[in-house]
Amino acid sequence: MSPEQIAELLEQLAEKLTPAAQYVFALAQRQVVIEGIENGVVALGLLLLLPLIWRVSGKVRATIDPEGWDARFEKAMAWSATAFGTGMVLFIASTFGKTALDFLLNPEWQTLLRLAKLVRP
Repeated sequence: MSPEQIAELLEQLAEKLTPAAQYVFALAQRQVVIEGIENGVVALGLLLLLPLIWRVSGKVRATIDPEGWDARFEKAMAWSATAFGTGMVLFIASTFGKTALDFLLNPEWQTLLRLAKLVRP
């Protein structure tokens, strides 16, 4: 659905329900901003997990017996788990961060998209 079609659809809706439509739009826009803030908080919270991952990984690597026959394998597995965990946290945090930025930088557009989906599924 193009932006022009969404705008036309909302104009038709506004003509029929002007006061109610403005109130609904304001509520929907407020909800988009709240969800944007929530997504930003989740993204920042996930980024705070990184030091915990690194600390636990450091403790695991410290328990590896350097004289053991599989010490190199165990260290490689510990580093691999650290890299994988860090990558997953960064990926999920970036996804939440992008959504938060989309919602907070342009809440009107996100509100129009949501209302258009409600009116014309």
